[in-house]
Amino acid sequence: MPGAFADLSELPPSFRKPFATFLIGFGALVTVGCVVGEVLVVRTFLTYPETPRRTTLEAARPGEWAEVTDLLLDCESIVRSGDSTYYVGRSRGGRPFVASYDRAATCGGGPTTLAGTVETLHPNLARTLERNRVVLPGGPISEVCTGCGPANTRTGALVLLAGILLGAALAWLGASERRKLHAGH
Repeated sequence: MPGAFADLSELPPSFRKPFATFLIGFGALVTVGCVVGEVLVVRTFLTYPETPRRTTLEAARPGEWAEVTDLLLDCESIVRSGDSTYYVGRSRGGRPFVASYDRAATCGGGPTTLAGTVETLHPNLARTLERNRVVLPGGPISEVCTGCGPANTRTGALVLLAGILLGAALAWLGASERRKLHAGH
């Protein structure tokens, strides 16, 4: 049945007006939420430099997109969860970290350099790793998220743009139906 999605005239009349009102409200809420998210994501994207700063784990700032050098991964600590791969390691300076990849990854065993955002390890991820029998060192642990950075925020901006368009289409559909109902009375 072509065009059935946009044709609400087959719904019972007592249901059409509340449903049209719902579409307007829901579409507006989705649109506003996605516009706010889009502004935040674009602001974050614009803070990233053109290339990551080359630094050590000890000198990296929280939230910084960096190319972190002189890292040693413990190849025995691998955890694969869905499409993600995690390794525990230490910097040459002795600071513990978890490397997270949004893909399958291998471990070479020698010093490595990782590009990604540097954060403090989130407690939920720490619990997930511990449930998978990974022994985490005590004290503060950093995370180098190799799937995080400008490419990730660019993808988020595109998804939010799709949400803006979907929300606007739903609100427009609801408003169009309300106009039809108003013109029919």
